[in-house]
Amino acid sequence: MTFTQILQWIDQGEGTNLEFKMQITHLSKIAKTLCAFANTKGGTLVVGITDDGEMVGVIDPKQTITKLKQAAMMSELPIVIQFDQLEIEPNIVIVAAFIPRSENKPHYIINAHGLKRSYIRTGDKTMIANPIVKKSLQLDTSEKVSDNSSLDSKESGLLKYLEAYPKITLKEYMNLMNISKRRARRILVKLVLEGLIREIDASGENYYVLA
Repeated sequence: MTFTQILQWIDQGEGTNLEFKMQITHLSKIAKTLCAFANTKGGTLVVGITDDGEMVGVIDPKQTITKLKQAAMMSELPIVIQFDQLEIEPNIVIVAAFIPRSENKPHYIINAHGLKRSYIRTGDKTMIANPIVKKSLQLDTSEKVSDNSSLDSKESGLLKYLEAYPKITLKEYMNLMNISKRRARRILVKLVLEGLIREIDASGENYYVLA
């Protein structure tokens, strides 16, 4: 990790594979993020940077890394993490945790009540994986496509629609493509996991936008 790389992260902003934390406070929230990165495309958790990109540094680098390891241990399956740290100014140290995309998906976080839940990243959000998403993770259908040529007509049609219109719901997509709810949901899940679209958690009905 270099200072230039940190500046690039700040310029890039939080997203599917990048999240900033000023400090490590709630281990359960951190565990969900680590789980989501491992289940989706991998990612980097940078500690010592605020959400708006200010470099404030961590209070104690060693303790920060220990807390990250403790959060990772809340996963039912081990989450692999690589750590790096950089002192950018006297007493201002940035810690980065690199989480590769896991080959042992899905990962689950076990909460204080003994319940286990799986998480994924959609855009800059960590979200609970629904049963269809978890099934896709088990089948490892989340390979990132290099271009749209490998998409079928229903999938590419959705992307074309979202280039012209800002959003679409599951029901609207079913009607647009004249397909079943089951097939529509599977396509939406696939494209979310491939990082091509994002699911937005709305109060009424969730909708999808281009990533």
